[in-house]
Amino acid sequence: MAATRDALGLLRFDAGFGESIQRGHVTKILENDWVEWPLAVMVGDVEAAGVARAKWNDLEITMLTPFHGLTDRDCRNGTNFGMATRKHPEKRFVCEGQPTAASRELADNLLATLGHEALSISRHREEITHYLQGVEPKLAKAAADADARRAPWLARRTQLRRAHKEGRLEQRVYQSELQEINSALAAIGLERKAIEQATDKAACAWSKTKIGCAVPVTLMRQVLVIAGQ
Repeated sequence: MAATRDALGLLRFDAGFGESIQRGHVTKILENDWVEWPLAVMVGDVEAAGVARAKWNDLEITMLTPFHGLTDRDCRNGTNFGMATRKHPEKRFVCEGQPTAASRELADNLLATLGHEALSISRHREEITHYLQGVEPKLAKAAADADARRAPWLARRTQLRRAHKEGRLEQRVYQSELQEINSALAAIGLERKAIEQATDKAACAWSKTKIGCAVPVTLMRQVLVIAGQ
C-alpha cells in the first residue's frame, strides 16, 4: 500500500479512487482539479447567467449576462479549512469530481449578490460616474506618487544585482542591502494599498446610502465600462 503526504502534510495510504486512510479512518483526498458548471439565478425580475469553477478549497464565478465578465471568488487557502473538512468532505467545494451542495449554493449566492450590485450601479450610472470623477484623480495621484518613490529603489536594486553578479559585492553586503531595498518597496506598496482600501471603504459607505448596496471603486468602474459597451 503506497504512502504519500497530502496537501495538509498528512501521511496518506491509498485505499482506492478518491479515498485515503489517515489515523485509522477513511477520508476523501483533497482534489485540485477544477470542475465547472453553469449558473442561472433571478435578481429581481432579471435573470443572471454565469459559470462557476471550483476545486476543493477555491470557488470562482464569472457572470455571462447581463454584465459579461464580472467575477467573484471565495478562496480558502488556510490549513484550518482543510482540517475542518477532512472528516466532512461534503463541506468542501469539490468532492469526488463533483461540486458539493455547499459550493453550488455559495456560487448561486455569489452570482445573485454580484448581479444585484451591478444592476444597482447601472441604474444609478450618473451618480456613480460623478462619484468616480472625484475619486479617480486621488487614486491616480497615489499611484503616481508610489511609482515615483519606487523608481530609485528599483534602480538601486538593479545596480546591486549587477554588482553582485560581477563579483564586486560580498554575499553578506549584498543580502543586507537587498533586504533594505525590498523592505522599502514593500512599505511603499502597503501605503498605496492602505489608500486604496480607505477609498473602497468610503465608496462602500457612500454607495450603501445612495444606491442601496455597498460596492468598491473597482466594481463601479467595471460595471460602467461593461454597461457602456
